[in-house]
Amino acid sequence: MSETTNKIDIASCISELLRLQDTVILPGLGALEGTYKAAVVDPVQGVVHPPSKSLRFNAHLKLNDGALVDLVAKNHQLSLAQAQELLEAYVARLRQALEKREIVDIPGVGRLYLDFEGHYKFMQGPENFHTPSFGLPKVQYHPVKHKVAPTPVPVEPVSVEESPPSFWEKINWRSPVLWILSLAVLILFVSVFFIVSNLNRTPSVGNSVQTPSTPSTEASEEFADEDLDLDEEGDFETGKLGEIVDTEGATRAPGIEEAVVIIGAFRDEINAEKQIQTIFSDGYEAYTDQKDGATRVGIRLGYESEDQLQSQLLVIQARYNKKAWVFYPEEE
Repeated sequence: MSETTNKIDIASCISELLRLQDTVILPGLGALEGTYKAAVVDPVQGVVHPPSKSLRFNAHLKLNDGALVDLVAKNHQLSLAQAQELLEAYVARLRQALEKREIVDIPGVGRLYLDFEGHYKFMQGPENFHTPSFGLPKVQYHPVKHKVAPTPVPVEPVSVEESPPSFWEKINWRSPVLWILSLAVLILFVSVFFIVSNLNRTPSVGNSVQTPSTPSTEASEEFADEDLDLDEEGDFETGKLGEIVDTEGATRAPGIEEAVVIIGAFRDEINAEKQIQTIFSDGYEAYTDQKDGATRVGIRLGYESEDQLQSQLLVIQARYNKKAWVFYPEEE
């Protein structure tokens, strides 16, 4: 029976049934409910998405309606009892993984997990389950730029301009301000003339006694420039290099080790879910926990050496957050 279970692809039956009806019940776990979603235009990416079916998980709708059991039995030529048994085993595995806080991947449908409050959260995959829109791709568009016709510039008639008046013609000789300024300039020139004349006069000199010059008997003093001493407690100080701290942990056992790179902490649950969606879209395995009332979101990594871990950390810092850091869950 275990070999038969491995060959039965229940996830493909769920995907197929979502295209045939809006609700698919996983007996004892919950139901995937689909609602119509109109076409969406993304002006930032320049993409038009076709109409689709938006899925959500309803944990209160658990009663088996038999639709999924019938489809499993039909697609794999099984009896209803065998199909029921396989479906119950499949749901039990899903519930066990969810209780361990793992993110369950339903291929071709989406991912299901429990948040920190124990509520079911579902992230839909890229598949479009809206049957009328099946096969319609998203359309890339480019806005059409219209050329603006230049505004005609009116041509003004050419007029023959007369030659501008000269400087002397512009002066208003009847203006009282002009005469006041002229008078002030005249007074200034006269004052300057008298001052210069008095300076050039030779003063009358009376009888003067010429004292013979005698050589000085005193030796001249010489002064040497002194170099200024720098203040030992001045503005410029040479600091000391700090010691290099060894941050390498204890050597791990050979094999694959696990670590988590924390990208950020979110108090808004919606932002945390968006970050988780981005991590899965990039092909990583997401990690979440609670710390100081916020949801920490990170990426699970496997590594064989610290160099390999640091290389992966640099890639994640460049892609998500330059402050991302390595966290070992077993240390808490």
